[in-house]
Amino acid sequence: MNDELKEPIKDDIEQNETADERPDIVEGGPTLAAPGESEGTPASAAPTGEEPSDAAQPEEHAEATEEPEPAGESLSSPLMSTDIDENDRTWAMLAYIGQIILPLIPPIIILMVEPNRQRPFQRYHALHALALGIAAAIYEVFLVALIVFFLSSGILFCLGLLLIPTLFLPFILAIWYGIQAYQGRYFEIPGITPFLRQQRFLD
Repeated sequence: MNDELKEPIKDDIEQNETADERPDIVEGGPTLAAPGESEGTPASAAPTGEEPSDAAQPEEHAEATEEPEPAGESLSSPLMSTDIDENDRTWAMLAYIGQIILPLIPPIIILMVEPNRQRPFQRYHALHALALGIAAAIYEVFLVALIVFFLSSGILFCLGLLLIPTLFLPFILAIWYGIQAYQGRYFEIPGITPFLRQQRFLD
């Protein structure tokens, strides 16, 4: 009798122990993650091997912020030169204006003195001033002869008087070109610069 009672109790104890060892499975519980995926991370977040497009944004932003270079002329104009000092500009001015007092002398001095002749800016304007002085001398001689002729005739006397102010035209040009030269500019004189180039004086 006692043995029969002990066997059912023994069976109940063994069933309870096996039930405690098995984990409870609850519906709606966490699912097992696939290999290579962490919990709470969707499969779409897995690395695809492509770098994010944000890495190229700094370079595009830098290119967008770069200001375009002005399409206008550069600071150094073709009629200007950076290798010009105060002495060059002073001598270039005297090559023109100095001829008002001493015709042809200032440019000849520049072309004869070695340090001045070696300076391209001084040599350029000395040649122009010398050619301008020669042309002005020819102009003055011809104009004076024409004025004297008109004044000597009674009919064209008034025309001779009107031509007298034109005698100052070479002096005005000399002052104008002297001011331009003192500003450090290379310029061309109509008729004179093409002649100098043709004769290869400016080479």
